[in-house]
Amino acid sequence: MILLVRGGGSMEDLWAFNDEQLARTLAHSPVPIVCGVGHETDFTIADFVADLRAPTPTAAAELVAQPREVWLGAIDGAARRLQDAVFRRLDQQSQRLDLTASRLGRPSALVGRQRLRLASSAQRLQLSSHHFLKQRQQGLQGLQTTLPVAMQRGLSRREDRLQRASLRLGLLDPTLVLQRGYAWLTSQDGETITSVRQTRAGQLVRATFADGELDLTVTNIT
Repeated sequence: MILLVRGGGSMEDLWAFNDEQLARTLAHSPVPIVCGVGHETDFTIADFVADLRAPTPTAAAELVAQPREVWLGAIDGAARRLQDAVFRRLDQQSQRLDLTASRLGRPSALVGRQRLRLASSAQRLQLSSHHFLKQRQQGLQGLQTTLPVAMQRGLSRREDRLQRASLRLGLLDPTLVLQRGYAWLTSQDGETITSVRQTRAGQLVRATFADGELDLTVTNIT
C-alpha cells in the first residue's frame, strides 16, 4: 500500500499532483495507492487516478491502519482455531489408543506409555501455542506504537520536499522577470520574438508586461 499525501495549500502548491506523468505512473502502479492531498474540498488529477481518495492526509492514514481491536480479534480467532485443531488431533490419537487397547484385550504397559507421551505432547503444544500468540500480540503492540510515528515522519519529509519543489517552480515563474521591467514580445501569430531579425518596419507586435499587454508598431530597426 502506497500513501500519496500532502497537507493543504493553495492551488499552486497542489499543482504538482495535476502532472500527466504522475497520473500515468499512478495508473500503472502494481501497488494500491491511497491519495490524500490537501483538504476535503481540494481535488487533483491524482485523486481520480489513485485506487482510493481520502479527504485529508490524516484520513488516508486512518484508512490503511486497522484499529487495535481488529488485530486483537484476528489473533483471538487464530488462537481458537489453533486450540480446536490441537484438541481434534488429541481426540483422534486418544481414539486410536483406545482402539489399540481394546484389541490387546487389557491395558498394557505399551498403551500406558503411549498415553503418557500423548499427554506430554499435548502439554508442549499448548505451551507453544500460548507462547506463539503472546509473541504476536507483543509484536502488534510494538507496531501500533511505531507505525504512527513512522507515518508522520514520512509525511513531514514529503511535505518538505513538495514545499522545496514549489519554491523552485516559483523562481521559474516568467511573471517575476516581467515585474523587473522586462517585456515579452510576440508577433500577431503568437510567435515569440527574441531578435530584431524577426521584425520589420511597420510590423505589429504585442508586448506583454507584468500588469497587461500593449500592441506596438515597429518604426525603426537598428
